[in-house]
Amino acid sequence: MLSNLKKAIIKCTVAVVVIASIIGVTALTNAKPAVANNINGNQDVNKSVSIMLPQSGEDVATLWAEALSQRDGGLRFSLLTTELKEQEYEKYNKIKWTIGGSSPWVVSYTVNETNKTDKDTSEFEIKYQMTTSEGKYDSHENITVKKLGSNWYVIKHDKYKYDDVRMPEVTKNDSLNFNIGQHRKDSSLVTKDVEGAVNLWAEALKHRNGSARYSILISDLKDQEYEKYNKMKWVIGGSSPWVTSYTIKQLYKIDDNSYEYEIDYTMTDSTKTLYNSKENVTVKKLRNWVITKHDNYDYLPEVTK
Repeated sequence: MLSNLKKAIIKCTVAVVVIASIIGVTALTNAKPAVANNINGNQDVNKSVSIMLPQSGEDVATLWAEALSQRDGGLRFSLLTTELKEQEYEKYNKIKWTIGGSSPWVVSYTVNETNKTDKDTSEFEIKYQMTTSEGKYDSHENITVKKLGSNWYVIKHDKYKYDDVRMPEVTKNDSLNFNIGQHRKDSSLVTKDVEGAVNLWAEALKHRNGSARYSILISDLKDQEYEKYNKMKWVIGGSSPWVTSYTIKQLYKIDDNSYEYEIDYTMTDSTKTLYNSKENVTVKKLRNWVITKHDNYDYLPEVTK
């Protein structure tokens, strides 16, 4: 049995975002500068942000479980293959991207690899511990994950009893001894702070990961932009030029739960020519932080030398 808090964190690849006074060209795994304007609007405030995207089958299985804990259908949807996205989009959209239940709710979970078909394919069992005001419950489900290209995806998962993707079947079990530590909330795909959401938006472009971007769109934008992402097979950005680094800057505080940010990208190509690009996004606090508005483009924002 694997403890998500101890083991999933270790297996994630961490790209640390650090402050730089100039924009530097960095490799994909190097540090990226991040600049955030303070709320008073005068001087820039230096902050460090950790960006963690799933880098293993266990990472994906853990995020699948955390998504149920967070009731975040967008996060789960981002982990599906393109084929499963097409099959399940209407179900997620119908329930407004909210999975799980208000009662019972997930208290903790464990992830266990039950079968390794080959080096790129594994099956996992996820066991959940849940509770309500009336008692304790347990539940479980099985998923299969596979590495496709450079990313890991869920290629198969249990169908829930009512086929509405909300929650696996639960069984009352008042003898459960909860282990509250078995929670995974460190991933950048769980956007608990405003800068985390903005950095994930930028990091997704750097890694050409349309699924990660889609996961943090507000529900209305998910509905509007699904066909665009699906048509692109969930691949954004460009093969040339590509993003090497970026900075973020807070432009406006709209209210206590809404902010507008500017993202400045540095890019290069095989000739080592440097390019710049920028875009603006608006983020809002709901259950987590989500993107409510962004510049409109397909693969890349406008690029200049």
